[in-house]
Amino acid sequence: AHRARLERLKERYEQQTERYNLLRRDHRLALDRLEARLVELYETADTSELDVILQSNSLSDLIEQIDYFHTIGDADKQLADHLQLLSNQMRVARMITAATKSDVADATAVLARETERQRAARDALVVRQNALAAARSNQRSLLASVRSARQKDEEDLAQMQAASAV
Repeated sequence: AHRARLERLKERYEQQTERYNLLRRDHRLALDRLEARLVELYETADTSELDVILQSNSLSDLIEQIDYFHTIGDADKQLADHLQLLSNQMRVARMITAATKSDVADATAVLARETERQRAARDALVVRQNALAAARSNQRSLLASVRSARQKDEEDLAQMQAASAV
């Protein structure tokens, strides 16, 4: 039961680590995009609202320019929001992975204690079995000695009886 739990925890830890690595990769890509956008903003001329009005040839051109800037602003906000979401997901994934890693360590410790307990019980059983085998051997040796002494005593008795019958 402990080994199965440990295997499940290890599998979950590997999955969470894989998810975290994917989030890190996505975060890096979003950060690269944001950096590229910031460089682009820095390198392009700063266009003010007055510049847009003055450069417009017509009202529809002005509206198109304003829509274009709003679209770029919305895309920039989406990029920043996506980066924030990925950062939050990475933080949560790190916490979950750390908790799972702690669970794996706890389960490993429980399994190690259980293994040690079983090893100690097995060693104690081996000691008892060896003691019983030694006691059995001593009893057999003692029984053989008693039988030999009895046989010798019976032979001596038979000889004494034969000698006294004569």
